[in-house]
Amino acid sequence: MTDEVKQGAAQVTEKSFPLKFPITYTPADGKPVTISALKLRRTRGKEMRLIEEVSAKGGGETALMLALLASINDLPVDALDEIDAEDLIDLSEAANDFFPSKVRQAGGQ
Repeated sequence: MTDEVKQGAAQVTEKSFPLKFPITYTPADGKPVTISALKLRRTRGKEMRLIEEVSAKGGGETALMLALLASINDLPVDALDEIDAEDLIDLSEAANDFFPSKVRQAGGQ
């Protein structure tokens, strides 16, 4: 992971995570976009609500992580459909550092 982009008092609030396997998707304008890094940042209320919504629809951990990454990076969820499993697992592990401590404790982290 690269160095922090933004830093709070003593806590990193955002990081850029380079993908080992960049992905390409084609948005509505028809121009392919290559994604070589995704950012992670502290979870906000809208992401917490998104997590609840995906969970209520029966989404598992993968669906939750893809929805969270898409929201944080201002991408449609289907833009991340081709993300390599290794990158997704690495991102999922790194994302734990950006959840509030009470959420991490509730999840056994």
